[in-house]
Amino acid sequence: MRIYLVLALSCVAGAQAPNVVKYHATINDVKYLYGSAAPVARVKPGDIIETNTLDAFGNVLKKPGDKQSMVKGDNPLTGPFYIEARNRATRWP
Repeated sequence: MRIYLVLALSCVAGAQAPNVVKYHATINDVKYLYGSAAPVARVKPGDIIETNTLDAFGNVLKKPGDKQSMVKGDNPLTGPFYIEARNRATRWP
């Protein structure tokens, strides 16, 4: 039983902090349909993606009197993100 505990503790102690990939979406680079698009960032398995999203009208309607005609499209999408394949020789955690 102790062998397993020591092994688990040594694995945790040797683990590296995950890489944080930051991406800030703006009204100029969101997408309005599902389909192929160039990735906005490449990440590795285990990385953390830190991003924002825009509301259903692209954060354009902000005050009383703003017109719906100001909206570029409905439901803007952030991304896509390319997730690199894990090396087959590497085992999943």
